[in-house]
Amino acid sequence: MATLHISQDDTKCWQLSFEDDAGNLTLISHSFPNPDHLLDDARDLVAKNKVPKGTVIVLAPPTSDRPRDDTDPPYCKPAPRKATR
Repeated sequence: MATLHISQDDTKCWQLSFEDDAGNLTLISHSFPNPDHLLDDARDLVAKNKVPKGTVIVLAPPTSDRPRDDTDPPYCKPAPRKATR
């Protein structure tokens, strides 16, 4: 089943990844401070049929409740990540 995953990466930023039926992951968007915009984007992709019919959206719980600060590792483009169901 195709899935849009919204998850927090190791630098506390949020990302949107697409998982196809074969389990391959593709990073769509990254470096967001919260998941709100990504959830809107995911809903828009589904509504406009930009992803396969039946694609589900999974939003992972935050991995950290502390905002990003200077003690965090420098930001770099993350690998795509699955959201925990």
